[in-house]
Amino acid sequence: AVTAIDKALADAAVKPKNPDYLRYLKGRAQHLAGKHNEAVATFQALERDLPQSPWVRRARFSQAAALVKLRNLEAAEKIFEKETEYLLS
Repeated sequence: AVTAIDKALADAAVKPKNPDYLRYLKGRAQHLAGKHNEAVATFQALERDLPQSPWVRRARFSQAAALVKLRNLEAAEKIFEKETEYLLS
């Protein structure tokens, strides 16, 4: 899945209408494949490159889930706390 998404994102002739969603799916595929470091990097890139995307919040939660798998509980906790505050405000 990651290879197909990278190909779709790189293909200038196709120009996907929703590169943010494709990046989110790429991160999820990496996470589900056990490539948690790559997933974290993908989710961070999505947030950095497309901060107004509606997929950024889901990417943050998914990033935190990948960080939990990496046993980086402090970083995951900060993300969960920030997103919980947003949801409850």
